Amino acid sequence: IWSQLAEQARGFIEDAETFGKIIISERHLSIDQRTIKPINLGGRAGGEKYLISGILFKYAIDLPLEVNKDSTKWLYGVSVPNNEMARKAAGNELRCINKFLSCGVEGLHVPLMALIDWLGYRLIAMCLIPINKSTLCYGSGDGMNSVFNKDQILEKKIALVAKELKLKKHIVGEVELYGPGDLEGHKSNIDNRYYILDFARLFPTEAPHNLLPNTKKYILCNQLRPEFVKRSNQPLCSDAFTGWQANDPKKLESNAQVLAATQHLLHSVIPAYAVELSKKRWSNLSRIVNNIHLAGINVRHLGLVRQFATNDF
Repeated sequence: IWSQLAEQARGFIEDAETFGKIIISERHLSIDQRTIKPINLGGRAGGEKYLISGILFKYAIDLPLEVNKDSTKWLYGVSVPNNEMARKAAGNELRCINKFLSCGVEGLHVPLMALIDWLGYRLIAMCLIPINKSTLCYGSGDGMNSVFNKDQILEKKIALVAKELKLKKHIVGEVELYGPGDLEGHKSNIDNRYYILDFARLFPTEAPHNLLPNTKKYILCNQLRPEFVKRSNQPLCSDAFTGWQANDPKKLESNAQVLAATQHLLHSVIPAYAVELSKKRWSNLSRIVNNIHLAGINVRHLGLVRQFATNDF
């Protein structure tokens, strides 16, 4: 069965790359000239979407939240669109899906997902799964207007994942949840399986600090590494420093815990790692990146690592 699953995954990736490159290559053509044409799934969120061979494609771009006569408010860039952050969030989602699956909790299913980077654009490709708005039973799919936790079996399964990943239970709206409020859990009314999606904020954000510029601006996508969170001496809140925990009476405690973790990363973990790194010689940059990640350190902190290093590695 594993060989069959691997073959299916390879087929998905091959199709996603083939169709994705066509979509990106034809981006600047008029719609009637395109081989694969966008479809209307209702609403404007997410920009243009494409559906072919059971795979849904959408661009990783910043989205307008509010459009007024004189201004537009963007999800990531606020006053101006920031596609860099949108691409980073898409990368977070793929990484978080893999970490979620690695917990090995039986009965939880996720969609196949791939990222296609081509000609300076990033496309998100995801296979269709048998869910709809009526199957949502965990989390929020509408920006916290409605929040659910109405399936005890699903909650217990997600709690096992949260225990493994060191994620804190907290209140979103008026409901207790593990993980971010916009993590969606569905029970399909077609195959009766549990499906989880929208993983982009699974791990807590790095608390704002003054060692890197604009850390408040990047709060939606600058996460603490999964390896670092799992080594924490206490569970951390995925929604810390966001409006998703606005109704949680313990929100200040959650923020303080994530702040303490961030300070530990910046002032203890990174300096200690830099000293160890200085004792080695590296000829392959990818090996350095993998090693840094295993240590629970984000590549964006490579400058800090270099600052504390004692040689020219």
